[in-house]
Amino acid sequence: MLFRDRAAKSYGDDFFADTRMSFGEHIEDLRTHLIRALKWFALGLILGFVFAKSMLDYITKPVDAAIANFYEERRKTVGAGVDNPEHVLNKPITLMIDIPAQELLKLVKNVAPEAKIPPVSDQAPAQRLTVTIVNPAKLAYEQLPIHERMGHRNVLTALSATEAFVVWMMISLVLGLIIASPMVLYELWAFVAEGLYPHEKKYVYYLLPASIGLFFGGVLMCQFFVMPAALEALFSFNAWLEIDPDLRLKEWLGFAIMMPLITGICFQTPLVMLFLGKIGLFTAADFLAKWRIAAFVLLIFAAIVSPSVDAVSLFILWVPMCGLYFLGILLVKMVENQRVAEIEPEAAVDEVPFDPDMMK
Repeated sequence: MLFRDRAAKSYGDDFFADTRMSFGEHIEDLRTHLIRALKWFALGLILGFVFAKSMLDYITKPVDAAIANFYEERRKTVGAGVDNPEHVLNKPITLMIDIPAQELLKLVKNVAPEAKIPPVSDQAPAQRLTVTIVNPAKLAYEQLPIHERMGHRNVLTALSATEAFVVWMMISLVLGLIIASPMVLYELWAFVAEGLYPHEKKYVYYLLPASIGLFFGGVLMCQFFVMPAALEALFSFNAWLEIDPDLRLKEWLGFAIMMPLITGICFQTPLVMLFLGKIGLFTAADFLAKWRIAAFVLLIFAAIVSPSVDAVSLFILWVPMCGLYFLGILLVKMVENQRVAEIEPEAAVDEVPFDPDMMK
C-alpha cells in the first residue's frame, strides 16, 4: 500500500479533478454500463442457441471415444484367438432356413445363370436348407465393428422427457456467457477504470490477457489430456467388474463443464501469487521456502478436484500446477527486483567528490 501511495503522489494532488462525479452520477454511469453488458449478453445468448448443438457434440467427444475404446478392448479380449478353428467359440453352428421356392429359384439363377431350371409355381412349398457356419466366432469378430457402426446410438441417455431440453438450454446459457464475456468484462472494466491511476490500469492491461490465457490453457489441457485419461481409468473399472457403462446426459454435462472450469481457475495460481507479492504479504523467498508444503497442498487439491481416482490423471493435473507455482515465484521475484530498482535512486545519497583544497 505504501508503494501504491508513493506512485499515486506523482500524479498530483487532484488527478481526478476533471472526471470526478457525484454519487448519483456514479450510479447512473453504472446503470449505463450494466445495460450495455446485458445487451451484449442477450446477443451472446442468441448465438449460444444457434451453436449449442455443435458445442454439445464437442463436449461429448471424449466420452464417445472412451466408450468406443471400451467396447473395442472388450472385443479384442473376448475374441482373442478366434482365428484358430479349434477355439472354443468356433464350434460349428448348424442353421435350418426355410426359403420360398421363388426366392430359391432367383438365388440359383444368380449363381448359375445358364442353368436350365423348370419354372416354379407360386404355390410351390418352401424349401428347407441346412447351413453350417464353420467359424462363427471369427465371423462375429470380423463383422461386429460393422454392425456397431451401422446401429450406432449415442452413449449418453436422457431419463426424462425434459432432460434433453434442459441440457440444451444450459449449454446455450453457458455458451452465450462465454461469447459475450469479452464485451461484458469490457463494460465492467470501463466503469472501474475511471477511478484508477494510469499505473494501476497498466497492471490490468498486463494481467488480464495473462489471466485469460492461463484460464483457456487450463481448459484445453483438461479437455484434451485430463478428461481422456480420467475416462480411460474409470472405464477400466467397468471392464474389470464386467459392467457396461450407461452415462446420463445431465450428469455428464455437469462433469464435463465443471472440470475444465475448475482446471482453468487452478491455472490462475501464478497471478494470485503475483498479487500477494505485489501487496507485500509474501515474498519470493517465502514462496520458495515453503515449496514442499505448497506442492503437498496442490497434490491434495488436485486429488479433490480430479475427475478420477487414478494416479495418471492426478499427476497430469498436479505437475502443471507445480510448474505454475514456480512460475509464480519467478514473477514475484521480478516484481521485487523492479521495486528495489525504483526505490534505490530515491534513497541514494549524493556523494561529494573529495577536493584536497577543501582541507586548507
